[in-house]
Amino acid sequence: MSVESVFPRLEALLPHVQKPIQYVGGELNSTVKDWDACDVRWALMYPDAYEVGLPNQGVMILYEVLNEREGVLAERTYSVWPDLEALMREHQVPQFTVDAHRPVKAFDVFGLSFSTELGYTNMLTALDLAGIPLEAADRTLDHRSCWPAGTPRSTRSRSRTSWTRPWSATASRRCWTSPR
Repeated sequence: MSVESVFPRLEALLPHVQKPIQYVGGELNSTVKDWDACDVRWALMYPDAYEVGLPNQGVMILYEVLNEREGVLAERTYSVWPDLEALMREHQVPQFTVDAHRPVKAFDVFGLSFSTELGYTNMLTALDLAGIPLEAADRTLDHRSCWPAGTPRSTRSRSRTSWTRPWSATASRRCWTSPR
């Protein structure tokens, strides 16, 4: 089942924010795949502003490697600035990807790349905007896996265990087994 882009709703908000270009997408080497042609769909987030997260090599490499696989789709999302966050809440626009402006909640896996602990609050805001419960215990099978990753120092905190949950073996097999 296809997932609709939130861009028509987002576009009306862009004239009211400071840096609208960071939410438009369409960068050189960006990839937009057919939703229905893929078995596993990843939303990759660098939990900081677009201009900070875009050059992150870890996200860039993972994005490229995943999109090179048949049946796997990966799109990127970044933290929105407070001006757009307020408008998104007011107009009920969910956290979205910059590649095809699909709602993050629709993806199978929500992967996060942390370089420091400073991204934790941005991640919580993104989960809230996406409509994904903040506490892993509150999520059901209808909610996606939330996968934090980063430097050993930024991901070893015990406090993050309440908002993450382990990768499901089923999702892992669907993503990393060879194409049929």
